[in-house]
Amino acid sequence: MLEKIIATSILEFCLNNGVFKNQFGFLPYRSAAGQLLRSFDFWTNAIDNRNPFHTVYLDFARAFDRVSHEKLLFRLYHIGIRQDVLGWIRSFLSGRMQRVRVDSSYSSYCNVTSGVPQGSVLGPLLFAIFIDTLSECINGDKLWLFADDSEVSRVVKTTADFVALQGTLDRISSWTNTWQLPLAENKCQVLAGGKGLAPNYSLNGVPVAVVNQVTHLGVECTDTLCFSIHCAKLAAKGHQKSYILRKCFPTSDAHTLVKVFKTYVRPIVEYCSVIWSPYLKKDIEILENVQRKFTKSLPGMKNKSYDERLSALSLDSLELRRIKIDLITCFRLLRGEMYQGEGESILGNILSCRTRGHDWRFGWPKARLNCRHHFFVSRVGRIWNKLPAFVVDAPSVHSFKHRLSSVNLKIYCVVF
Repeated sequence: MLEKIIATSILEFCLNNGVFKNQFGFLPYRSAAGQLLRSFDFWTNAIDNRNPFHTVYLDFARAFDRVSHEKLLFRLYHIGIRQDVLGWIRSFLSGRMQRVRVDSSYSSYCNVTSGVPQGSVLGPLLFAIFIDTLSECINGDKLWLFADDSEVSRVVKTTADFVALQGTLDRISSWTNTWQLPLAENKCQVLAGGKGLAPNYSLNGVPVAVVNQVTHLGVECTDTLCFSIHCAKLAAKGHQKSYILRKCFPTSDAHTLVKVFKTYVRPIVEYCSVIWSPYLKKDIEILENVQRKFTKSLPGMKNKSYDERLSALSLDSLELRRIKIDLITCFRLLRGEMYQGEGESILGNILSCRTRGHDWRFGWPKARLNCRHHFFVSRVGRIWNKLPAFVVDAPSVHSFKHRLSSVNLKIYCVVF
């Protein structure tokens, strides 16, 4: 409880003093979806405007275990955390011992001279404060952090842009040496989108591997910003998990099995769907088949149509749920309940001059390519701007969800 009190005070102090500009992990109103929305907003906008981009993914070697205590304390002092609180944190970090257990055998104890205590309340916050100094290496580039998962992006149209991004990587290499948080250079990757200069970067003299497909924060993407591969893998995981559940829960109660499906399967096929929500019919169908096949295997449902099964089990189609998730995310973004980025907004300007519709409508530039046309901003905007005023004027997310249930969103579904 004492850790929680200290962490709450430090967090409030840091947020009020603009410490976390690019961090999306361990902080209120920030999430993996928030970071990925920033990334894909930048990428899709760049490609749609014929601007090739390069994104370098950084991998720190055992980041949480390598944090230097003295440098962390120096960082805390530098941002204004001093006197008794700083002394308490010094005591919190010092004097710790560790040993290794293999079966019933134990090693001797040794002192812990680096790293933040994992499993603690304060540890993740201290790490976020420590790695925030990485932002000082960025000059005109985009940096997004989720704990130690870091990515640096830049539009690379000319040789000067290429040199500038390499200069940023050189400063990052210098930062890792200064702050004693080494990179695993052989695990770092670079993704190049659009037609432009070939990526040929290095970190500490080690070439950065060039890939055309990358998995970041659980979302798999290609250099063409297509999610068909990701959808196929999610569907495979969903079918696998559904099969295991039917074997592990030999009950004949369909509603009990539906609860199990909602708990163990649906979160897998809906994780960060605001990023990758498919627009191709084949991708929508391959995901929908996860729920379609599972509901058909339930007792008493085999001879019913998919529509009848959903009605009997009080379920929405997965496509309809993704639309609702988009709208709920949009509501949170507009109401400030989801962090969008320092001084930036992925949603267009709120329309102040209007002849009809509600007060929360927003606009966006017309897209040239499908990757931008079907990105979150324009995808959700086409539905959001048509919602009734009493729905978008809801005072809370809970109220918005309740009012949204009165709107027929099935007309926006492609397959179902």
